[in-house]
Amino acid sequence: MFASRLKAEERPAPKSSEIQPIAKLSHHTGAVNVVRWCNCGTLLASGGAEGTVAVWQLLVAGSGENERWSVAREHRLHLADVLDVCWSADLVNLASCSLDNKVVVFNVLTQGHLTLSLDYMIKGLAWDPLGEFLVGEGEGKTGLVIWKVDKSGDLHDTIRSLTFSKEIKKPYEEYLLPSQFRRFK
Repeated sequence: MFASRLKAEERPAPKSSEIQPIAKLSHHTGAVNVVRWCNCGTLLASGGAEGTVAVWQLLVAGSGENERWSVAREHRLHLADVLDVCWSADLVNLASCSLDNKVVVFNVLTQGHLTLSLDYMIKGLAWDPLGEFLVGEGEGKTGLVIWKVDKSGDLHDTIRSLTFSKEIKKPYEEYLLPSQFRRFK
């Protein structure tokens, strides 16, 4: 996995041959399926084919290949390929979904987690800006699934539960083909 980042004042119109990685991150034992920046710009989350979600922290900013990153947190709560990861706006929770039909919400501070085991696959996730809802993009006719987030109100905003709120199927009812490819191991 490569990280490439330039400050605004350092962005001349580059030629494609001039773009160079500033860091090479290796941790996953399989393919990396998804990478997401957090809003702060010093954390990355990645999901791999081996079911691992890693949270990377920037240790030393730099240019060339001297930027250093380290795995700050990790969870192996999925049994199959991780398809998506999504940071909550407050950067406390990281949601992930997988081919194993699970949605996991991982508290980056406490390392606690909440797992939803579903009868269908979720292939994409997004938090609402206030952190009150989590939406999942289902496979095929499943459509969109929205869960209400119940937080404990403690210092670390621990999520106690995700309650099914609504399913939006109308635009997806005539959809017949699965859109996510599957990689056989």
